[in-house]
Amino acid sequence: MINLVSVFGGLLGIAALGGSLRFNWWRPAKEGIPVLMYHKIGIPEPQSRQKPLWVNPERFNWQMEFLKNQGYMSITFADLASGKLPSKPVLITFDDGYLNQYTDAFPIMQRHGMKGVYYLVADAIGKDNYWHDPKQEPRVALMGLDEIREMRRLGHEFGSHALSHRRLAALPFQEARHEIEGSKKKLEDLLGERMVSFAFPYGNGEDVPELVKTSFDAGYGWVIGIHAGIWDPKKEKSVIKRAYIRGDDWKIDFSLQLRSGRSRV
Repeated sequence: MINLVSVFGGLLGIAALGGSLRFNWWRPAKEGIPVLMYHKIGIPEPQSRQKPLWVNPERFNWQMEFLKNQGYMSITFADLASGKLPSKPVLITFDDGYLNQYTDAFPIMQRHGMKGVYYLVADAIGKDNYWHDPKQEPRVALMGLDEIREMRRLGHEFGSHALSHRRLAALPFQEARHEIEGSKKKLEDLLGERMVSFAFPYGNGEDVPELVKTSFDAGYGWVIGIHAGIWDPKKEKSVIKRAYIRGDDWKIDFSLQLRSGRSRV
């Protein structure tokens, strides 16, 4: 006769093991600066097939509050250049320059005394995310110059996300180079300040040494990718790793992201 208690206990054990393997809690904490990567802040439309890219404002508020309560202080690359860093720095980055980063994320960050670094697609300011297939992701408005200037005035920072958000490693080299260099010039002309950091769209190009070198040669002081991890600022001329903050992350995920740059196996 089957012992139902033993079977049930075994199933519970397997479920517990599976649940624990969902998280990378066993990985040791890494030294360096956590760099958080966000995209959209808000509620995704039902037809969106990229829901993990959306972080609910309520969840985002909890995350900023958690950072503050744990003693983290947000910094920008200008702060890094000054050499004056807090004891627990964190870089909070946003890709693509969505308007919801201004309407939903910006007020929450101001409330908690946080500031971010936002990567703008130079040819798309004030437009929408035309690079997405609308069958996969609805059109979403991007920030215009008025929103960008207001955020800059209050200490937030902006960097380049290329000219047109294409996959740079798939382009002829001269075209990719133009995306990297041309976006820097265009954003500097529009905003009246030096663009000190560049983020590869889709992370595409961060594993191509020639494109990484081109980015540094263009005059960017920091180059950002999407590989998971904690950034070691002592490694000069290397691509910065980031922790991808998903809309379906749990609270334990966020804590583990800060600890080791990833939470999932």
